[in-house]
Amino acid sequence: MPARTLFALVTVAALLVGVAGWAPPASGRAPAGASAGDVFTVDVAHSTLTYRVRHFGVSYFHGRINQPSGSFSIDGADPAGGSVHVVAEIRNMDTGNDGRDRFLTSPDFFNAREFPEAEFRSDSVRALGDGAYEAAGAFTLHGVTRPLTVRISEYTTLRTERFGLRAGFECTFTVRRSDFGMDLFVEEGTLGDEVTITAAIEGVRQPS
Repeated sequence: MPARTLFALVTVAALLVGVAGWAPPASGRAPAGASAGDVFTVDVAHSTLTYRVRHFGVSYFHGRINQPSGSFSIDGADPAGGSVHVVAEIRNMDTGNDGRDRFLTSPDFFNAREFPEAEFRSDSVRALGDGAYEAAGAFTLHGVTRPLTVRISEYTTLRTERFGLRAGFECTFTVRRSDFGMDLFVEEGTLGDEVTITAAIEGVRQPS
């Protein structure tokens, strides 16, 4: 490697560490200074809920619900004591089309006024290895609550100089909207019954 290129790479790395407080992630384990049982508040600005559903049977439509909230606590040494709680406000539905957003939040579909939130709350957490966990609990949508188990992948914690102790994970799961009393357009095949949801969650440690 030419000396000039090597010098440039070292300079960029030094800037990342010194200015942004960056450090390599420690996937599946807590970094130095983290404590067992730390509780993290979901960072609404850096967490994403997206979904996809079959449209006319020929393609998938993708949308999102902005600014999910909640909290989580996952301890690799004692996973049974962990918890995951994620809340999505239906009024934050974002499909990239104002008219469609109004329809989806209307009484004809999600009915955001009567059922303002969708929510997952775990009852138990168990470790699967390699930064993966399984959270079993209940999912509430459209006023209906049903059991749901989700696989949490790439759970990672990281201490930063500027932004404190952070943690995050991703999980993808599929539900049938007809199970929650939302069967509009299912029989005619305009809109699929199965909805696949991906939650990419980042949290900041709550003050002690």
